[in-house]
Amino acid sequence: MIGLGAEVLVAQHGDARDRHLAYASAAGGLTMIVSASGRRDLRPRRLSEHLVVYPLSPWFKPAFVWRAYRLGARICRERPIDLIVTQDPFSTGLVGYALKRRFRIALLINNHSRFLDNPFWLAERPIRHRLFNLLGKTLIRRAEGLRVVNEAERLTYLSSGGDRQRIRVLPTPVSLARFLAVPAAADLDAARRRLALSGRRVLLWVGRRWEPAKDLPVLLRALRTVAGRYPDVVLILVGDLTTAPPLRHLMEELGLESHLRLPGVVRHEELPVYYHLCELYVHSSRYEGVAKVMIEAAAAGKAVVSTRIPGIDAVLEEGETGLLVPIGDAAGLAAGVIELLSDPGRAQRMGEIARQRVVARFEPDAMIEAIVQMWRDVSRAGTAE
Repeated sequence: MIGLGAEVLVAQHGDARDRHLAYASAAGGLTMIVSASGRRDLRPRRLSEHLVVYPLSPWFKPAFVWRAYRLGARICRERPIDLIVTQDPFSTGLVGYALKRRFRIALLINNHSRFLDNPFWLAERPIRHRLFNLLGKTLIRRAEGLRVVNEAERLTYLSSGGDRQRIRVLPTPVSLARFLAVPAAADLDAARRRLALSGRRVLLWVGRRWEPAKDLPVLLRALRTVAGRYPDVVLILVGDLTTAPPLRHLMEELGLESHLRLPGVVRHEELPVYYHLCELYVHSSRYEGVAKVMIEAAAAGKAVVSTRIPGIDAVLEEGETGLLVPIGDAAGLAAGVIELLSDPGRAQRMGEIARQRVVARFEPDAMIEAIVQMWRDVSRAGTAE
């Protein structure tokens, strides 16, 4: 497996380590090559009997492609490899395709977001992303297997020449048990004191870091409207916002300092406390794959107010488990939040329905087995060809 992040080693953001340990155990063996940009302290590690991880931290980011290919070639020469899996259809996909051609090993390309022909993504970095778009469309036609996490991306793949028989929609597993359980009262009380939440109506947003696709300015403008109706409202923004100076400027411009709490990066095992503190989960993204944070919120029994991003229907059902508004619509987002804050009983019922549905749809062991079964199928298909 070729990946762009070292979360499986640093084990700070999300549950990547647990998930890949489970993949490796179910598959019988998994070797990962991951980009660890800026982390020159990381070394190769055997995380279990079945999982070995090799981090690469080149000084020049594009050099990762060449170094990953060289390391992958060495691994393919040293031991039998049945399948190459890449975590995106761009740089890691290119590494995987080169290894596939050289060693005649089946290739499975994953896509965890909503990229190809996505106007929001293309507008973020027009030249770079248009080149990536062309590269992605080329590579998906050459892989034995394609995994996407939502139906919208599957349809884009089909329109771009992807083989219908090779594409599967399989979202990333989420550790539901962690969020289904109510945290200890002492932990909840400690967090309320630390964040000064006594007597406040609490909203929550969770993200790893500042990214344009999250469209937090829209969320802040919605918060200003909500605060006009509910002066006691507070929004907790969990994640690394240190690289978002325009966002901090907007906070001050809108006069939202007293309505915001910024705890910074929170370890995944500590996140349930934040979900169980809030009344509603709010989401303002322009695009996602499948927003795992909304699955986590639903597991904690929280209704969601979100923009209507492609793939959202896999998690949220309008009027049943939350409310949907057009992308970029701050007024609509505010109206949805106000509607549910004014009717806590309805919000609670939505949260309970959401909890039941994610438990039924996103059972993690079944999802891990489905993904590993796809690995087996693609490997066999590649061998047959």
